[in-house]
Amino acid sequence: MKIPKNKHLSFSNTDTENIKLFITGDLCPVASVESDLLHGKGEYIYGDCLSALHDKDLSITNLELALTCGGTEIDKCGPNLRANPDIMQELKAGSFDIYSVANNHTRDWGDEAFMETLSHIENAGAMYVGGGSNVAVAAEPLKVVVKDVPIAVVSISMHCECDAGIETPGINAINLPYNILQIVNAAKAGYKVIVIFHDGKECIPFPSARIRNYCHAFVDAGATAVIGHHPHVVRGMEIYNGAVVAYSLGNFIFPQRKGAEMPEPFWFQGMSLRLSVNKEGLVGVDVIPHKFNHESGQLNFMNEKEEGIFLATLNKLNSILETKNNNERYFSADSESYIHSYGVRLESFANTMQNDTWITSKERQNAKVFNHLIKCNEHWDVLEALSYRKWHGVTDFPDDLPEIRKNLGFRV
Repeated sequence: MKIPKNKHLSFSNTDTENIKLFITGDLCPVASVESDLLHGKGEYIYGDCLSALHDKDLSITNLELALTCGGTEIDKCGPNLRANPDIMQELKAGSFDIYSVANNHTRDWGDEAFMETLSHIENAGAMYVGGGSNVAVAAEPLKVVVKDVPIAVVSISMHCECDAGIETPGINAINLPYNILQIVNAAKAGYKVIVIFHDGKECIPFPSARIRNYCHAFVDAGATAVIGHHPHVVRGMEIYNGAVVAYSLGNFIFPQRKGAEMPEPFWFQGMSLRLSVNKEGLVGVDVIPHKFNHESGQLNFMNEKEEGIFLATLNKLNSILETKNNNERYFSADSESYIHSYGVRLESFANTMQNDTWITSKERQNAKVFNHLIKCNEHWDVLEALSYRKWHGVTDFPDDLPEIRKNLGFRV
C-alpha cells in the first residue's frame, strides 16, 4: 500500500453519496495545552489544522485523560492524567463529535471521576464510546446515522487498570469473542463498523503478530476500518479484505507533561485519517500528517520537507507489512531495545518472590510492576519476542531499522 504524494487513496468510483469520517490519535490536553484552553485559546491550539478538522461529517478522537478536578489517583503503573473539565468549552473548537474513552488513562482518578468525564463530554454536546457504568455498558457500540449511512463505532482497549467490571465503571477492554460478535451483529444489521483500537507496545513502530491477528479478525467479522493508537508513534497501514487497517496514528495533541522529561521528536508528530465511506463500504482515505510544536503549543501541518520524509517512512512501514513475517521480524528486533528494562523488572520481582514477609514498599512496588506486565497486553508481545530470541539464539537485526527510527524522530 503506497500513499501517493497527494496523500489520497481511492477505492471506488460509485455515484452513491459519501460521508467523511475524520479520526485522530491520542488527544491529551495537559500542561501548556490545558492552560491555553482555560485561557480561551481553543482555535489557536489546532493551528492550521483547524480547517481540516472541520472538513468532515463525523469526527472521532481519543481522549487520553480524565476530565475532573477531583477524584483520587488509582494505584497504577505510569502517570495519572487529568485536566480541568472547563477546557471542554474551548476544546469544542475542534468540532469533535465522538470521544473514544477506551484507553489506559480515562479512569486514572477513580470511578466517580470517570463517570464525571463521560458527563462532561455529553454536556459539551458530544458523544462517547468505549466506556460506561459497567463492562456491558462500556462494550456497547455507538450507533449513529450520518446522511443515511449507518455507522457503528466500536472502541476497544488493551487490558489495564482502567477496565470496567461487572458492577464497576471503566473502559471496554479487549474480549475478542465478544468484540467479534458485536462487529458481526452490527455489520449484519447494515452498519458500517469503525473499530477504534487502543493497544500495542509504546514507542515501537511495528505491530506485533497479536495486534495484526486481532485487527484482521475485526475486518473478517465485518469492520470497514480498524484504526489504532496508543504506541505514541506512527505505524504502517494496509488494505485487508477491502478494509483499511491503520496500526497507529501516533499522537494528535500530547504536550510535554509538567515535571516530565522532554519526549523525543517522534512524540510530537502523527497523522489523522479522513475516511470516505458510503452504504457500500470504504471509498477512499486521506492521510493528514501533522506536528505539534511544543514551543508554540500549536498543532500544524508538516512543512514540505518534513512531510516528504514522513510519507517516505510511512510507505516503508507499509511495505514491510506486505511481506509475510517481515513485520514480525522488525517487531522482534525492535523489542531488543527493551531487554534491559524488562530484565531488571523481572529480576526485581524474582527477588521479591523469595521473601515470605512482603512487608517493604519496594517489594510491593516490584509486585505491582510485575502484575502490570502480565495484565497489560502490550507487554506480552515484547516478552514473547525477547524470550523467543533468547530461546532460539535469534540475533537478526534489519540493517535499515536505525534509519527508520531516525526518520520517525527517534534519537539514534
